[in-house]
Amino acid sequence: MKKYIIQMLIFSLIILSCSKDNKDNMPALQDEDEMTCEEALLWDYPAKPETGDWAAACQIPEKTLLCLSTDDLTDLCLRYPLIEDVLSSDTLDEGLDQLFAGFNGISALYQREEAAICLLRRYQEKIQSLSHFYGDEISRFQTSVFILDALLSRVEGPDEKSLKEILHGLFSGYQAISALDADNTDNERLLQYNFFARAHVIAKISEEYLEDIPYGKNNPVFAPEGADSETENIINRLSYRLCDYCDYEEAELWEYPDISIDELLHILLSYSPKPIDSLQIPENILFCLSTEKLIDLSLQFPFVINYFGFWIYNKDVDPCGHYLNRILLSYNGIRELYARKDATHCLLKRYNEEIQSYLIKGGWVAEISYNPLLSYLPALEIMLVGVVEKQDDEGLKEIMRSLIAGYETMITKGNPYLSSMIPNFWTRANIILKMCGPCLPDGNHNQILYTGITNSRANDEAAEIINKLSYQLIE
Repeated sequence: MKKYIIQMLIFSLIILSCSKDNKDNMPALQDEDEMTCEEALLWDYPAKPETGDWAAACQIPEKTLLCLSTDDLTDLCLRYPLIEDVLSSDTLDEGLDQLFAGFNGISALYQREEAAICLLRRYQEKIQSLSHFYGDEISRFQTSVFILDALLSRVEGPDEKSLKEILHGLFSGYQAISALDADNTDNERLLQYNFFARAHVIAKISEEYLEDIPYGKNNPVFAPEGADSETENIINRLSYRLCDYCDYEEAELWEYPDISIDELLHILLSYSPKPIDSLQIPENILFCLSTEKLIDLSLQFPFVINYFGFWIYNKDVDPCGHYLNRILLSYNGIRELYARKDATHCLLKRYNEEIQSYLIKGGWVAEISYNPLLSYLPALEIMLVGVVEKQDDEGLKEIMRSLIAGYETMITKGNPYLSSMIPNFWTRANIILKMCGPCLPDGNHNQILYTGITNSRANDEAAEIINKLSYQLIE
């Protein structure tokens, strides 16, 4: 009997001990105030949803939040089982809003001053291992980069310097991604999210920069739905400048390399010539140029001074439109010029200066190929077409007034060269088409928009119509 009583006592003690162990292993039943930091830091997300509300089960206990360092809290947030839901919403901003509203860990992280630097460090670590993943690992890796881009877009730096550090890190990521296979669609998505993050950070540095971005916050780059090339160039230019990458002195001294006669003839004689890579301006130069210097380089562009040779060989295939769309716009210097918000102002200023210079010098000279003015005025007129679409009526009238002044100057000084007049008529016809489409005979099919003026009778008729409409529209 005595032996039996002893056995029962031992069994009871074992039961009590197991109950105590089970209680110790049930943090939900334990008062958090009684937990030590060592115990609180043992908390982790449930391995799988045990109830219908997994999000509730994944909320981090307050004691754990208090005990975690910012570095450890960053890692815990990045392991949040539902974090990829951010990428499943209609827009990335909506997904981020839902994340911040539904997960206490991310809200707590963004209240820490070190949150930005910790997230940026994780991003840089990912980028450094960019080329180390293969097969199925690539998808998981890229998703983690997308999420870090998204999270960095929401960081509110304590000051401008901190935001510029984030921008610097993101821009380094862009450069690393750009060095990968350009034809890989997955890499294109990485770039999309990178532009998204940088656009948001740039807007936080100063909302004034939104004026540089077409349509401001309504631009698709803020979705991200994929920015167009113009917007991407703007984001890259602002990144270069805000990250203090620019050597402005070096940029101002850059010049186009010489090209061979064979390359020049290829451009003049080909309907769709392939761009010459050596004539593309390096990004570290391109984004650091003033708009005035960019116009100077555009006028020094090898094919600008050979416009007339191009017209002689291609006068039956819309020489002006072909020259702009198939030649000039295939080079990044011209595209960058059109992306500048002060492009119209600077082009008109330079055009008016060239008119005044022409007046002082007393008119056209016989050496067509060697007279820069004979090339610069038509080239500037053709370039002005590239900014027409962005103008309201007042902007169009301002351009038209300058073009009329250019035309009158050429007539007054006795310009004998038909080819030098075509760009002026062509550009004015494009402005008329935008301001008053039905006013232009045959509308989009008007001959001057396609083949220019090709015979004396057409000269007189087209000149009369274009001049009459030009004067009417600026009244």
